[in-house]
Amino acid sequence: ERKEDAKAMEDEGQTKIKQRRSRTNFTLEQLNELERLFDETHYPDAFMREELSQRLGGSGGRGQ
Repeated sequence: ERKEDAKAMEDEGQTKIKQRRSRTNFTLEQLNELERLFDETHYPDAFMREELSQRLGGSGGRGQ
């Protein structure tokens, strides 16, 4: 029903309803690694994020 409402709004030229991302549940090991990286740098680059993702078994570099 929500998709139909969003489609109807879109068809009428109104703003589209944004889909929310589902919350990621991290393990304790993953949280510890994320906190360790955050202690190193608050802004990891794409290479650091990709490496972290590979180590933790995540899906890829965004983290949002």
